[in-house]
Amino acid sequence: MACFLVSGAEAVAVTVVKKVEEKKEKKARENGDDIKADTSNYRIPLSRKIGWLTKMLWGGAFLLLIEHIWHGEVVPWPPFLTAMKSKEDTKVMLKEISTVGVGMALLVTAVWLVMFIVSTVMEKKGMIKESKPSKLNLSVLFLAYLGARLMWCVDGIAAVREGEKFYEFTKNNMLLEGLIIVCAIAYWLLYQLIHRKEIKAR
Repeated sequence: MACFLVSGAEAVAVTVVKKVEEKKEKKARENGDDIKADTSNYRIPLSRKIGWLTKMLWGGAFLLLIEHIWHGEVVPWPPFLTAMKSKEDTKVMLKEISTVGVGMALLVTAVWLVMFIVSTVMEKKGMIKESKPSKLNLSVLFLAYLGARLMWCVDGIAAVREGEKFYEFTKNNMLLEGLIIVCAIAYWLLYQLIHRKEIKAR
């Protein structure tokens, strides 16, 4: 119903952390402190690693929002969430947010932690030779879709616990899958547009 709100809220918080870290790295570079800036060819800046999580959370929450709109659970007029029309539905929504929504955010964060640890180990072993980001930023598309898929896994598990199927291959769901792919690409293109100056400077 509104489980994407938890991931969206976490995305906001993590984005703030990322911005703070970027400022620290920029200041470190200006002071000539390459170790603190962590920008050598064999090390990925901490801000970029945090960026992986923001991309998973923002992208996942956005694609989940599209799904909710498709199912009529989110509308463009107040109260925006159809579950808020009655007290009974609101209670169900809040329960879903506190269980499924939190579960989604935790799973995405857990997967990111694995990515963080693996990349750090690879850095220490000298396995990462080049860390400069690509101008295409295809990782944005990949991480957004990965984040959404992880969230849907939690949703599917919750459905199974309630006696429903994990996923149903229906015509409606296939159309939704197509829409999700189109929206994911649109999300990536929008990211490219917003960050075009930064991309050109690479």
